[in-house]
Amino acid sequence: MTGVRVSNRRIYGFRPSGFGVYSGPVYSGGIELPDGSPFVTMHCEQFPLLAVWANPAGPFICLEPWFGRTDDAGFSGTLAEKPGMQTLVPGGYREISYSIEFHPLSS
Repeated sequence: MTGVRVSNRRIYGFRPSGFGVYSGPVYSGGIELPDGSPFVTMHCEQFPLLAVWANPAGPFICLEPWFGRTDDAGFSGTLAEKPGMQTLVPGGYREISYSIEFHPLSS
């Protein structure tokens, strides 16, 4: 099993058919090799959520930094009341970034 780490917390039990959304503060997320060594790390300090998912039919794990997500069951509020919503004043500007670090494989 490949390991998943979010903000220095190892996520035990993540399976290739799994899906998880981890809420902040999320500083980074990564994928580890079976021996626990890092394979790839996504640094996403500016994002409040990190989704980690995999398709059981495909050989990949996806790391996605998010600002918002789907509604909670029974949510009936407005768009502005959704958890994680970000707003800017008219003409406002915000620069957001993330980086991906690929670690060398041990021989």
